[in-house]
Amino acid sequence: MSAGSWLIWLAASAAGGAFAWGVYGRRETPGRGRNVLAAMRTGAIALLLLLAFDPGLPLDVRGGRDRATVVDASLSMRLPGGAGTRWEEAVERARTAGPADVTLFGSEARTVVVDSLASLVPSGTHSRLLPALQALAEAGRRHATVLTDGAIEDADEVARWLPRLGMDVSIETLSGNAADRGLTRVKAPSYAAAGDTIVIDVDLSAAGAASGPVAVVARDGTGELARTIVETPVPGRVSTATLAFAVGAAPPGGYARFEVAIDAADAISDDDVRTIYVNVTDEPAGVVLISFRPDWEPRFLEPVLERSLGVPVRGYLRAGTEWLTLGSGTRVGTRVPDADLRRQVGGAEMLVLHGFGADSPEWAVDAALQATRLLVLPAGDGVVPGVPLPAMTAVPGDWYVLSEIPASPVAGLFAGISVSDVPPLEALHTPDRGPATWAPIVASRGRRGAAMPVALGGTTDGRRWVVALGEGYWRWAFWSTDARDVYERLWSALGSWVLGDAVASGTDAIAPVRRVVERGTQPAWLGFGFDTDSMRVRLADEQGTIVTDTVLVNAAGDTARSRVLEPGRYTWDVSAWHGDEVAAGNGEITVERFSAEFTRPAVRPASMEAAPDALNVAGGAHTPLHATIWPWLVLVGLLSFEWVLRRRWGLR
Repeated sequence: MSAGSWLIWLAASAAGGAFAWGVYGRRETPGRGRNVLAAMRTGAIALLLLLAFDPGLPLDVRGGRDRATVVDASLSMRLPGGAGTRWEEAVERARTAGPADVTLFGSEARTVVVDSLASLVPSGTHSRLLPALQALAEAGRRHATVLTDGAIEDADEVARWLPRLGMDVSIETLSGNAADRGLTRVKAPSYAAAGDTIVIDVDLSAAGAASGPVAVVARDGTGELARTIVETPVPGRVSTATLAFAVGAAPPGGYARFEVAIDAADAISDDDVRTIYVNVTDEPAGVVLISFRPDWEPRFLEPVLERSLGVPVRGYLRAGTEWLTLGSGTRVGTRVPDADLRRQVGGAEMLVLHGFGADSPEWAVDAALQATRLLVLPAGDGVVPGVPLPAMTAVPGDWYVLSEIPASPVAGLFAGISVSDVPPLEALHTPDRGPATWAPIVASRGRRGAAMPVALGGTTDGRRWVVALGEGYWRWAFWSTDARDVYERLWSALGSWVLGDAVASGTDAIAPVRRVVERGTQPAWLGFGFDTDSMRVRLADEQGTIVTDTVLVNAAGDTARSRVLEPGRYTWDVSAWHGDEVAAGNGEITVERFSAEFTRPAVRPASMEAAPDALNVAGGAHTPLHATIWPWLVLVGLLSFEWVLRRRWGLR
């Protein structure tokens, strides 16, 4: 702690002591022991302030207590090393390093005794070193030896933090150059009509001495569906390929499961197989999104609706006199005949119109009038046929979202949102609200004007509709984690309400957010169309053994998360309650064996190896005051004895 900090602490302690002596000298009843009690109160105040300033205490360096061994416990440590696996080599080195305990890092940091390492299996899906070093610095360790394969995920953060941690770090890279290939990305359409040809995009990476061409295949439960040859890339690069095949009839439950696999053996098999699920129907209905003007909004809106609603979402953009498909994959930008587009619009469960205005074609106006489930992002005067809202010219300016959540059918889905980092909307329509309308969230111009709705919803003659009043929502999804959360909650809530009573029944009312669950993450379950109170989740493995049977108290409106599962295929049966309303769903999910850990390259900035110059003038290793137990015991003792003595000496 600097000299200036000590002076501030002394001044603050003196002020606290003067207050304590003043209270006992002027406010308390005269009697015995007031000076003793005032001194105890002064000592407690000074000690509490000292804990707030948190100076460093010199570390008694004996028995190697300033040194620590840190071992990488991520999945990539299972790869072959010099003799055995990388993990086995790390265990042997840790045993000879000296300290009786070692700190493991990966997905989390924890300390174990060195003798228990041989019984552990590395399972971290991340390689985050910084939390482990922060914990060691807190304990007063100055020197750390890190045993790792070099694929440190937060190496740059570690290099930035080292001067503040007061440590020097030595990296010992484990031997091994395992030849391994991995499918780092597999992209497939989320839905298809029976008989359609689907195209799967594949990215292949490689590590070590892997080289030469390799076959990549697509298969289902009956056998191989497609095959292609891919050239193995050099480490740090990827090779791309596509697989195309026709899907059969819609399976029970509507979701067909396919695997994409490398048809060759290598160092580890977990990154050689990826799973995809495709919603196959005889004639996909779902949601149809029509965009009448080029804009970023459909690019972000379409995937959010698809994830939150659990139904096919097909997007189309008007380009001159033609219609082009939106989304991702090789089908993006393909032309769609006008007749096909109108047929899909007529059969959609929910219609989304983006950029809808006076120049929209007559058939689109008729579709807006006839749609029983309608979501509109208007342009121009904002008039929407069949919706009881007047003309509403957009008012330009910076419209900031407010934290107050108005009463609405979806208010529960916005609990706990953070709007401080949400960028403003570029403009906002401000119509007169009808008596039967509701707003999900509100905004004000420059954070000073009246609160105005960012969207309005209502029901007219049994038709559910929502009109989005702002322009530039997509900036939220592009800005930060908190802003993206608000964006996804807004459109998930609006889409779920519009389509709610259409899907919140039968076996599709509850569904997993993702049917392919990333290894090491919790499966998430989504209730469509209502704010759930609780969910009962039952999961069984491929042998039919129940592995999870629990009730989850909902923590995020319509979504709940169950415990992390081991890789494999599971059948699920989930029920959800909201008051007297009950919804249910069942189906299959897959927890992937793949993890980015298997394909993460070894990256280690040289600055991690060097002890910062600041360490040499910092006075050596130290332990923060708050990390020792004695100040807390003294503080509790002073306050406790003061209270006891006050009672004994007749003070209240």
